[in-house]
Amino acid sequence: MRVFAVFTVLVAIAIRAAPGDAGVRAPRAVLCVPVPEPPVIDGRLDDAAWQSLPPQRGFVTAATNQLADPPTTLWIGRDDEAVYVALRCAEPRMDAVRAAVTEADGGVFDEECAVILFDVGRQRRPHGFVELAANLLGTKHDAFEDDHSWNGAWRVAAQRGADGWAMEMAIPFSDLRGRPESGDLWGFNAGRYRHLEGVEQVFVWSPPAGSFWDSETFGYLIFDSLERNLARDLEQLEQRLRAEEPEVKRLAAKFGRDDRYVRAALVSRDAIASLRQRTQSGVCSADEWSELKALLSRAEAAYDDALWNLRFEELFAA
Repeated sequence: MRVFAVFTVLVAIAIRAAPGDAGVRAPRAVLCVPVPEPPVIDGRLDDAAWQSLPPQRGFVTAATNQLADPPTTLWIGRDDEAVYVALRCAEPRMDAVRAAVTEADGGVFDEECAVILFDVGRQRRPHGFVELAANLLGTKHDAFEDDHSWNGAWRVAAQRGADGWAMEMAIPFSDLRGRPESGDLWGFNAGRYRHLEGVEQVFVWSPPAGSFWDSETFGYLIFDSLERNLARDLEQLEQRLRAEEPEVKRLAAKFGRDDRYVRAALVSRDAIASLRQRTQSGVCSADEWSELKALLSRAEAAYDDALWNLRFEELFAA
């Protein structure tokens, strides 16, 4: 069964990333780039910062992962001091929208609110879980690593309109306990709580595999450069391949290049090299980044599987 698994993965690498199951959505990725100037945090969304950033649409319901209605749009950018987030939430029933909580860390989740979640660092340690939520009055509810006594210096403002509401946040890197380098990847998600006629709905930017609050299933926030993020992964894996190359050559000489596991190890090494060539030609979109990230993960898994089998063969070789 292990042989079949190895070559199934290699076929997927050679052709394309395997499609997901029907109704299952992959984690989303968004590039966080510098804004021309920091926005005024007044909830109006009329700043040059938001005009310079691509809107993130396609929020889904946390319960079903189906496209959410009414729609929600997200923008996110940065400068040297802070991350800036904006949401525009369409709402045909503004007459029913509630906003009453005024106490800090009060029950904003029981009325209309937006929530932003970070897994700071994600691929680099130390990292931490940061939760920031606010209602339409600008009442803040925040926590660091589930410590709700923590209060950040982030700023927020919201505005009501005839057919929806908007919110802006400025989140200093001091609140996030980390300052990103170009190519860094953090876990990230954004959500909107909607309450009408006693029914709660939660709309999310990146569909969770389980709980919206599970940081292991967050989407991805990549700072400045998709290419640099992939290059970091490749550099780390290529360093490992160079270190293990003598062992692979020794095993190839012992069992022959026609051995199924030797072939699998060599093919997966070639697949990793081809991914390096693809990244050098540039990454056009978050979708392409996601595809290359999945291919790299599959190539590494195939290599691991082949090398494990070779070591097992050697252990029991006569």
